[in-house]
Amino acid sequence: MAAPLTEEIQRLSFYNLRPLLLHGYVFPFLFIYAAWAYVWTTVYGIDDYFEGGLIALAGVGLLQILTSLFCLWSVHVRCALTCSNV
Repeated sequence: MAAPLTEEIQRLSFYNLRPLLLHGYVFPFLFIYAAWAYVWTTVYGIDDYFEGGLIALAGVGLLQILTSLFCLWSVHVRCALTCSNV
């Protein structure tokens, strides 16, 4: 292995940015929201479990927000969720 370029730069990797809909904090959640909407409307019933359905929907929303925030907190997570290797 070659010597590091500087103290801060130990390794370089090249990535291609994916389209926004294919980002890891968008694409999987489309299916999660759709699956929850199906389960809530057909299996449980909106009228019977209105509050429970909203709580579960808020839980999925919080999970999506945390996933998006992890992209701001960590470069490695951001590259894994928004880019593909060259």
